[in-house]
Amino acid sequence: MAVLISLSGLPGVGKTTVARALSQATGALHLRVDSIETSLKVGPLKVEKIDAAGYLIAIAVAQDNLRSRPRRHCRHRQPN
Repeated sequence: MAVLISLSGLPGVGKTTVARALSQATGALHLRVDSIETSLKVGPLKVEKIDAAGYLIAIAVAQDNLRSRPRRHCRHRQPN
């Protein structure tokens, strides 16, 4: 079953720590938007205005990975 889990929150609350632990425990893929954005800024492209580019790239990679796995359903839950 393919499942997408999205973590969001303020800086320093432990999103990356939880995501890494979840990834290790389940074998899931961990996509970190901060890593993508940093690569865009300091990599050979030297992108100055990132806007939503990091999120769009992460979404595309997540969709590719979800398509390659058997899928029953995918549910996104917004925090209250």
